Amino acid sequence: VVVIREKVAELYESEQQWLRAAQMLSGIDLDSGIRMLDDTNKLSKCVQIARLYLEDDDDVVNAEAFINKASFLVTNSNREILNLQYKVCYARILDLKRKFLEAAL
Repeated sequence: VVVIREKVAELYESEQQWLRAAQMLSGIDLDSGIRMLDDTNKLSKCVQIARLYLEDDDDVVNAEAFINKASFLVTNSNREILNLQYKVCYARILDLKRKFLEAAL
């Protein structure tokens, strides 16, 4: 089921249907016992989902929910690109919430 959701999300993303892609990936239980993901993969999925929600007319509420999940995982990550993607999404959320000073930090 997870692989199917990921492939359908890729298809939606290629068609620039950001909301549908985000919703498809949001349906994946990242903490299920069936397919245990390590923290880096969980972080990657959370950031990807947040980015997709932000692409869809800046859906701040849903994007923020996934960035908040990612915030617990980013401290243990040593993947610079992924950490940067997290920071970009977080800054964009703060910017959309008109918290400009926090976004600048």
